[in-house]
Formats: sequence, C-alpha cells, structure tokens
Amino acid sequence: MLFYPQRTMDDDDFYYSPANLEQDSLDQLARDLAAIAWQEDVERNSHPPPVPEHNMTPEPDLTSLTVDFLSLPNDIITQIFDHACRPIPGDKEWRRSFYPLWLGRICRAWRDIAWESSEIWATVVVRVFDKEKSGYDYTVQTDLLEEWLARAKGRKLNIYLGEAKGNRGMRPPFSLMKFIIAHYEQWQDVHFDTSQPWWSIFTLTATVTNAAQPRPPVVPLPNLRSISIRGLEWGRYPLHMLHLSLAPSLRSVGFFNLPEFIIKGIADYFPCARITELTLTISSTKLGNVLRHFPRLQSLSLIDCAELRVRRNTRHETLRNLIIHCKDEWKWFSTFGKAVTFPALQSLEIIYSGHINYVRVLLPFILRSKCHLTSLTIECILLAEHDLIGLLFSLDTLSELHIRDSESRLRRYVTMYANNIGLARTFFDVLHPDKEAPFLPNLEVFSYRGSLAVQAIDFIEPFILRSRMRGAQIADIHKVALLKQAVIIADQVSDVAELSIAEYSDPQYIRELVRMVEEGVLVLHNMDGSRWS
Repeated sequence: MLFYPQRTMDDDDFYYSPANLEQDSLDQLARDLAAIAWQEDVERNSHPPPVPEHNMTPEPDLTSLTVDFLSLPNDIITQIFDHACRPIPGDKEWRRSFYPLWLGRICRAWRDIAWESSEIWATVVVRVFDKEKSGYDYTVQTDLLEEWLARAKGRKLNIYLGEAKGNRGMRPPFSLMKFIIAHYEQWQDVHFDTSQPWWSIFTLTATVTNAAQPRPPVVPLPNLRSISIRGLEWGRYPLHMLHLSLAPSLRSVGFFNLPEFIIKGIADYFPCARITELTLTISSTKLGNVLRHFPRLQSLSLIDCAELRVRRNTRHETLRNLIIHCKDEWKWFSTFGKAVTFPALQSLEIIYSGHINYVRVLLPFILRSKCHLTSLTIECILLAEHDLIGLLFSLDTLSELHIRDSESRLRRYVTMYANNIGLARTFFDVLHPDKEAPFLPNLEVFSYRGSLAVQAIDFIEPFILRSRMRGAQIADIHKVALLKQAVIIADQVSDVAELSIAEYSDPQYIRELVRMVEEGVLVLHNMDGSRWS
C-alpha cells in the first residue's frame, strides 16, 4: 500500500494510484492475467494446445485467447489478484509492479471482487512525510489506512514502515500509527526502515489498546514471525523500546546499519533461544558473541560486514545455511575461515565483487567443518577456472551448484585475463559422466550466469547425458544423479562464441536439446532475458 497526498475517496471511482499512472500498466496486468487464466484453463481441461514441431519455446497466442476471465471461480480470481499485487521479490522498499487500488480502475466487477478479497490487503506499506517540512496532510492517508486494515478482515499482516527520503529523524504521526498499533495481534512480518523515534510504537501499543490499565513493560505479539530493522542514531534511544521477549512465534530477525552494542544487549530483549534465522549488516562485531546468543540458529546472513572478529575454535552445531555478501573486504574471510566450524552446514552462498581463491581460502573452511555441503552459490569474477574445478572436485555431496560471473569491476581484468573470464570448455568436459570417478556425482540442479568461452553448442552434452534424455547408453550412468534442471544465462553470440543451434550437424543432438527445453530441464537465455534461438 502506497499513500499519496491530497487524494479523495469516491465509492464509484478510486483515484489512489499515482497521477502519472500509464494505461500500459493496466494493459500489462490484463495480459498477465490472461496468461494465468490460459494456464488455469489448460490445467483444468488437460488439453494443452499443440506445440509447433520446430518451436523450442512455444507460448500461447494471447491475442486470440477467448477465455472469459470473469467466468473463473472467485477464489481463482482472488489468487490471480494476490499474485499480481505482491511486492517485487527482493525489493528493500516493498515496491510493487501493480497495486491493489488500481484494480478499482478497471471495471466495477474487478473492484467488487478485489474489495472483498482480504488476501490482497494483508500487505501494508506505509511511507510517511514530515508534515512540517512538506505541508503533508495525513487525513486522507489515515482514512485510507483505516479502510485498508478493515478490508484485511483480521488476517495476519505484513507491514513495511518507512520514512520518505529527506524525512529521517521525524517523529511518527500518532494519528496514523494508532491504526497499525491497534492491530498488533495480527502482525506477522514487520520491516522498519525508520530512525529511532519509531520504536515507540512498541510502548504505545498497550496505551492505545487498554488505556485504563498501567502500561506493561512488554507488548505481547503472538503472531510476529519475522522483524527486520534498519536504523540510525541508535545512541539516542534505549534498547528496551525494542522489547520483543513476548513474541513466541518470532523466528527471523534482521539488523541493518546498527552499532555493535545492540548485539551485546540483545539477549535481554529478544527471544534469542527461538531465533533460527539472522541477517546482519554491521560495521564490526564479534561473531562469537552473536553465535552464543542464538544457540538454535540455522541460517546466518552477513551482508557487507566490513570486519568480523572471530576467536579460534568458534563452533556452532546447528547452523545449516551461511550467506556472505561483501563488496570490498574479502581479506577477513581468511581469518574467518580458519577460526569457525559449522559441522551441520548444508548451504553456502558467497557474493563478492572481486576474485576468490577457491582452493587456498574457501576449501579449507569447508573441509575443516567436516560438513556435507549440498548447495553452493558463488558470485564473483571468474578468473581461474581450474581453481574452481579443484574446489568442486572435493565437494562430491553437492546436489545444487549456482555460479554467477560478477559484472562489477570486470573491465579492470579484461586485458590481463582476457582468456580466463567466465566458464570455458574445460569445465563442461569434466561434467561428462563417462568417467571412472565422475565429477559432482550428486548434482541435480545447475545454473550459470556469465560469459561462455566455448565454440560450439555441443558443450551441453554432459547435461543431456545426466538428464537421461539419451537413455542409458553409458554403462556407468548410475554413478551420477539424475539432472533435474540446468539453467544457462549467457549471450548466444559474443566475442568468443557464436552458438548456433539450427546449424549444428547432429540432428539427434538437436532433438535431445529441444526436448530438454520443452520439458523445462534445460533453460537457455541471453543476458538480456531473451531465449536462445
């Protein structure tokens, strides 16, 4: 939910969308809904349209589609509306490509269904302006928020609270916040992108809901499942304003841009023993202190942490997923990798804007933990293909492998390592299952995004064999797992490759490749998102 100033409410026509709303946004929604309706009709009738013999990527002809959208059951239409109005995945400000209020502009029938569909009103996005600076009037925004929450009909709420740019440090408007506060028992996922004065929402809750009783020191939040907090000026406000010890369902916590002292005192105010997922963006902290506070932690994300001080022999028995994103400071990982042990680790994701020494730095960390790693994601500048292969040869438990060639800083390395950027033929050759000791024997899912230094389309042959598209022509094919999907996002035509499918001389190979694409086992896209031809 986005709020815009000086809008009026009218029962017949809602003008809550921005003034510059383009008609093509509505047209795009109609196309998206038609595509979903087409798929629903296909699944319901089990008679998909015929696929052209030589078309690798058939799509429905939506221009001739005759499915009457409003003839679908209301629960299906509600699911479609809910899907169309969800926040964009990964967007830090919870922006959307389409908003629930826009549904009221299309037709009365759509509006009637949308207004009664509580699902699409369960996500609440509040961005406020400083009234004194901008002359902003909260009256319309407050009325709309009240009506929005009423349409949610008691559903658990996903809430984003943020300050508009240039309004940091303003105090929260009580006239607006009282409606959020009154529904505290419905809070499920809450994200604060605000400065400290907003933490008073926790102490205000009891005052608003039961003014006759003394304000309790802790607010019960029975359905709160996750909370993420971005804050500034922490030194001015006490930590007890974030008292969440009576949030029995809380499992996921994220702290962004917060000082280290917050971590030191967190055990007194959070149900740390129940937390299983933690995300940190912090300038400096002692990782041992963090791990000690969260004994049941299963997932840890360290995002742009410039420095982590780690004592030797730091060990955590339950951590399964580790995510590390760092822009510039990679040197701390050498110390980190030598000091920590995660025996339960199953998934590792590392994103770095430079080059990683896989065998010298990354491999010792994995081997020291004696873990059974099943998923590995690496995003960096790929300069040493043989070094990457050396790492993967030691990880025969991997079932998922995701490699992304980082685009940042790439130009700095082009002249020096012109022949080593991206994946080349050597990598795909070692994936061939016809070996005495197969490479990555348990691999089921593979994805790659970046440059390809190969000269012909037959580099995909190892994936054809692993997916069993060619049958059991290899005697020891049972030594490798069935490949479920391979996704390659790379330009079909580049400075080092021109990968023609139609011109390849082996018709059987082309049939196998086309079949893999049609069945969704193989995905081939250019960097701009278009499909290979």
